[in-house]
Amino acid sequence: MAQQIQDDGSWREMPARLEARPILAGCAIMSRFWLTTPGGETFEEFDVAAYSKGAGAWAQWTLDSRGDSPKRYVGDANAAGVVTMTATLPDGVLERIRRVPSGADRFTWDASWSRDGGATYTVLMKGEFTRVENP
Repeated sequence: MAQQIQDDGSWREMPARLEARPILAGCAIMSRFWLTTPGGETFEEFDVAAYSKGAGAWAQWTLDSRGDSPKRYVGDANAAGVVTMTATLPDGVLERIRRVPSGADRFTWDASWSRDGGATYTVLMKGEFTRVENP
């Protein structure tokens, strides 16, 4: 399930699905995300993420069905396993995505924007995901 913030500050729920799998002998992760809005519109996103030992950071390339792509996020995971990555959008806004583990088979995800260079962020979308089959 995903939720999106509305102009009035309320959250709108939408059915969402995320499929992720390792590729390239486990050196990268490929994922596909999609959701359906209450109006019946489908949004899709395709990502490829890899860890660069040389840079000591994760990089993720994202393509989406809105035409707001490609985006390149860069970031890292902390000791608790929270992955935080950011991308600078064409208008200068920083977009941050975070994946926060909540057990072996669950995690939460959020996407936020910052218009002040990363001093503050506003969460625009969030989701909770549970593994439904083990690899």
